[in-house]
Amino acid sequence: MCDSSHASITSEPELLAPAGPDAGRSWLYRGYPIHSNRAETLFTLGAYPPGLPGNWSNVGRVLIVQVLDAWLDEGRLPAPYTLPVATQPSSAT
Repeated sequence: MCDSSHASITSEPELLAPAGPDAGRSWLYRGYPIHSNRAETLFTLGAYPPGLPGNWSNVGRVLIVQVLDAWLDEGRLPAPYTLPVATQPSSAT
């Protein structure tokens, strides 16, 4: 049976440490550290790509990977998230 929760992940995170700063394992995904809690149910982005808005702490594994993929590949956040009004490109009138 296929696990559809992993379908959107383009590459697998590489294990950095068996015990990171949040008591769980830490990974490197596309050059950015991701830390988990001890139960590996919540994940925190350890460093942010340039311009990435928001606070990506204590979220699910699939979401944090989707955020990194969308931002690094297309400079956007995955749906349903949107850029804050102050960072959205302005339209010329």
